[in-house]
Amino acid sequence: MSIYTLPPMAEQRLASLVTHGGADTLQLQRPQNSLSVLVIAEHEHDKLQLSIGIGGQHSTLTLQAGDRANTQHAADYIEALANGTAETALEPAVVKQSFTTGPDQSGEAADMVNHPPHYNGHPSGVECIEVTEQLPFNLGNAFKYVFRHRAKNGREDLHKARWYLAREQERSERSGISIGHLQAVHTLAERIAAHEPYPVGAALVAIAADEPAEALHWIEHLLAA
Repeated sequence: MSIYTLPPMAEQRLASLVTHGGADTLQLQRPQNSLSVLVIAEHEHDKLQLSIGIGGQHSTLTLQAGDRANTQHAADYIEALANGTAETALEPAVVKQSFTTGPDQSGEAADMVNHPPHYNGHPSGVECIEVTEQLPFNLGNAFKYVFRHRAKNGREDLHKARWYLAREQERSERSGISIGHLQAVHTLAERIAAHEPYPVGAALVAIAADEPAEALHWIEHLLAA
């Protein structure tokens, strides 16, 4: 069975919610259909409270305000709820015509949110966020999807990485990355690449080096395989 994922545009809207607060209805997608998810984000002192309504279920998620990984954490949790892989979702969510609330089930999937294995289980010992938090938004997302694609969504993640890299190339003004961050992420990316097949490692190193065209070359190579 194919799984629900948040497409790139939905992730950008989620990032806006995480940063600014508010409410929005996002669409999870899979080949057969789509699934609506209502997300309400509220900042309370040093906490970010997310209320998530999906497939007739209601859940809440509390994150540390200002954490640059919050969008990644929230997206992973929403996808896990939709696909029945979070402890709060007993079975995969189904498409329903109306939204109804249920009991609060917060806090039960903390490990999946804070330390999902597809981000911190790499044989290099490097956690994905160690690299992505030092990269601009588009490059960080592209790196994330290539990093996790073999452990999570396969070709779907590679297509998402390609989308973010193409978007980065289209930007009229690219601020680049500081020398210090470039050196740091290059070292980490090389450690990761040492445990990956060459095209995957080459794509990750190119993204970390702020070379989107080179990274796209290797992603196209992977998609053509």
